[in-house]
Amino acid sequence: MADHPVFISYARKTSRADAEALHGELGGDPGLAFLDTSDIETLQKFPAEISDALLAAKVVVVFADETYFTRWYCLREFETALAPFQALLRRSAPDGEKDQALFHFVIALPKAVSRHVTDRLPSSLGHTQWLQASDTKGLAEAVRKRLEGAKISLEEDLIHILGASEAETVG
Repeated sequence: MADHPVFISYARKTSRADAEALHGELGGDPGLAFLDTSDIETLQKFPAEISDALLAAKVVVVFADETYFTRWYCLREFETALAPFQALLRRSAPDGEKDQALFHFVIALPKAVSRHVTDRLPSSLGHTQWLQASDTKGLAEAVRKRLEGAKISLEEDLIHILGASEAETVG
C-alpha cells in the first residue's frame, strides 16, 4: 500500500458519492488520498490497512453527517484521529496545543447541518466555517492548503504527545 497523506472518513450510505468525488479530485488511487470502499461488518475486526492509512495521514477529511456518527467504523476512525486532542485535553494543555492537535482535520458537512453533528465535534472544530460535502473543488483546495502546513502524520503526533508505547494502543 502506498502512503497517502490524506485519509477520507465517511459513511458509505450517505456520503459515498461526495467522498469518491473528493478522492478523484485528489488524484484517485495513486493520488493524495486513501479511500476505503470495502464493507466492514459489525463483528469483523477493524482492518489493519485502514488503521495504517489513518495513522500515516497528515490530513483526515471527515464527511460528518448524522449517519457518520452511528457507524462503529466511522466512530473508530474519528476517535483515532481525535486521540492527540483528547490526550491534551486530559492533561489540561494550553488551548494553542489542543488546537494544533486538531489541525489535521478537514470537516465536510451536509447541506442541512444538525446540532447532532456539530455537537459531536470538539468546539473549535464545531465553530469553524467548514465547506459542504458536495463542494468537491473547495474541499480539495482546503485539503491541499492543510497539507502545506501539516508537518507530521497522525501517528507521529500521537507518539509526540503520548509516547511510543501508549500510541501503539490507539491504532
